[in-house]
Amino acid sequence: YPPLAALAGNAGGLAGARMLSLFFMLSATALLWSTAARLFGRWAAFLAAALFVALGPTQFLGAFATYDAMSLSLMAAAAWCVVAAQDRDDSSWLLIGGAALLALANATKYASMLFDPTIVALGGLAVARNRAIQSPAGRDGIKSAVGRGGLIAACTVAMDAGLVALGGSAYLTGLMST
Repeated sequence: YPPLAALAGNAGGLAGARMLSLFFMLSATALLWSTAARLFGRWAAFLAAALFVALGPTQFLGAFATYDAMSLSLMAAAAWCVVAAQDRDDSSWLLIGGAALLALANATKYASMLFDPTIVALGGLAVARNRAIQSPAGRDGIKSAVGRGGLIAACTVAMDAGLVALGGSAYLTGLMST
């Protein structure tokens, strides 16, 4: 994010860097709306997005040039990917894409790793819900949920480990101090 902020800062000064954060928060809001609409319908998506934009931390992150906004936007994109994969039989690329976005969010802000289990569980629960709607008596939903959640978790951990190996001791020190 600092290179992106530097580019935005060179183009528009502090206001440019703040506009970049605003862009990331707006994209997080749009992704929240889309994810909620897939899961619960448009009315629930509208209420979720309205609540999100009314919160103080959302307004704070959108107004200041911090890397938190980019991390939140990447996590929202990861959540969208794992939910979009719920009704597809061949959803490997969406799930791997969601794991890659989650790993990028973790690289952007190390503390975002605290929310990784939530997105893994969301991917599993979304497919379990979808399978339960299709065949209420079947137990295929639990098996699919565990499999998809495991794939997301394994891919995210592997990509995070690759980033730690690529970043070396400085990256590991930053991660451990966070």
